[in-house]
Amino acid sequence: MKALVTGAGGFIGSHLVEALCVDGNDVVGIDSLTDYYDVEIQRGHLEAIRHDRFEFFEGGSAGR
Repeated sequence: MKALVTGAGGFIGSHLVEALCVDGNDVVGIDSLTDYYDVEIQRGHLEAIRHDRFEFFEGGSAGR
């Protein structure tokens, strides 16, 4: 299965990505990495995900 996880840099999103990858799924993650939630923490969550099945894209919000 291939999954898309929005908010992949957040606490819940990063843990969801990890669980999906461990279960053998291909995962695409996207996050705008805004300063609403500490960007360094978000980057740390993303750096901790070390799976070949994970691909990350940083994307902004429409209309900003």
